[in-house]
Amino acid sequence: MSWYIRIIFILLCSIILAAISADYLATDTSTHANQQFINTANAPIGYQTQLIHYVASDQEYQKTVYWYEQQDSTLYLVEDMIPLYRYPGWRDTLVISDIHSVYAKSRTFYLGTDAFGRSLYSRLLYGLRISLVVGLISVLLSAVIGVIMGLLAGLGGRWVDEIVMFLVNSVWSIPTLLLVFVVLIAVGRGLWNVVFAIGITMWVEVARVVRGQILSLKQENYVAFAKMSGTPMWRVVRHHILPNILGPLFVILTANFAMAILLEAGLSFLGFGVQPPAPSLGNILSENYGLALSGRVGIALIPALIIMILVFCINVLGNHLRDVNDVRY
Repeated sequence: MSWYIRIIFILLCSIILAAISADYLATDTSTHANQQFINTANAPIGYQTQLIHYVASDQEYQKTVYWYEQQDSTLYLVEDMIPLYRYPGWRDTLVISDIHSVYAKSRTFYLGTDAFGRSLYSRLLYGLRISLVVGLISVLLSAVIGVIMGLLAGLGGRWVDEIVMFLVNSVWSIPTLLLVFVVLIAVGRGLWNVVFAIGITMWVEVARVVRGQILSLKQENYVAFAKMSGTPMWRVVRHHILPNILGPLFVILTANFAMAILLEAGLSFLGFGVQPPAPSLGNILSENYGLALSGRVGIALIPALIIMILVFCINVLGNHLRDVNDVRY
């Protein structure tokens, strides 16, 4: 493995590890990282502010403040917020008497905030996790369907082969994104519906690869000897055919993994994928790409750069797997 491939492998592992560890790395661990601070909406990268944390009626609250003062065990907050208590004579000052249930802390928004004041850093971590999960599960679903259809086409005889290939060519003739749209319109939007829609539209390439490999392996002597010895067909497939198609299968599944991530990002960008407030790389990009028109190109491009780096790393490793399994190298 060359140094270039090693760097790509380490980078991809770091991205995956960051997504897995989102609960520990994120500064906002609320559900879907949806904690909103309207006063810090559209904050720039590295923005710092102070948060006031207080407890009332057995519920926890956090508010953004820009100035606070403590006098005689009383905390005065100067900000346009919904008050717990108002001290008589103060018009714009929030007074909380119970100093033991209130504390202020500093908060840094490493990648800025969106239009709702939510931490982009935290939402990107959770969005990255969702995108990887959608890609992984949809690829596994397409692998199961594709392997089954490929086995039927390669081992089922002429008529079964023609029927399966008719289905493959029919699905292949429809653009993948359009077919996913049709499925989502039929089953509805949502995370698992997106997984299902992508999975059942990406199996055709897997089926073609498996069918071609089986038709080639059926001509090998060891398969013929296994049949002549009376070995059941399912055992021949399990011990002689499937192990020999794993290399090409891994290559095509790697490419499909990258394609599934792009499909999910595109669907979420258009509003047909993961639905807010759940974050994904696609809907985060959709919510913030307009900031580029106001001069804040960095914040707008961060989700796009993450998608590009992730897909690039997966494709490079997929090409490396292809070269490793190619007998010409």
